[in-house]
Amino acid sequence: MTTPRSNPETPKPQRTNTCRRLSLTTSPSSPACKPRCHNNEKDKSKWSIPTLTKPTVIIGSSNISNIPFLHPDTQAESYPGARIQHINTLLSKISPTTIPKKVLFHVGLNNKQESGESIHRRMLELLKLAKSKFPSANLYATQIPYSKELQLAEPHLVNNLQKFNSLLYT
Repeated sequence: MTTPRSNPETPKPQRTNTCRRLSLTTSPSSPACKPRCHNNEKDKSKWSIPTLTKPTVIIGSSNISNIPFLHPDTQAESYPGARIQHINTLLSKISPTTIPKKVLFHVGLNNKQESGESIHRRMLELLKLAKSKFPSANLYATQIPYSKELQLAEPHLVNNLQKFNSLLYT
């Protein structure tokens, strides 16, 4: 039903298409962001976690820096060459906070020389510490990725990673 025009001489209002389209860009009020890469590979003791301001946080090794686009509510911190124990050290330096509601850890490939049990133990230590630093957050850890090239070149290392992944998700 349309409402009558008060004056017949008034032009009809133009119809506009109000369909929304899916876009990979964001609005100017919430610009897309990229992961922050902390490139102090030579001196990892200088690494620190910046102030966490977003509801979702991703912390991990260099693979994080390859994420091309982040949701505006996501903060990603990439530490090239980081092992699980490096992320543990980073977390031990911060005070507990309620800011992030979700924290995702993507780390462990640089621990590939260790046994699956050792990687699993280190990851459990990391998650325990993370729970104390982010008490109201849901914590997530990704499976450790590995390539076919690594599997062909060093099958014993891939065996360690496969063993860890099976321990993590069983």
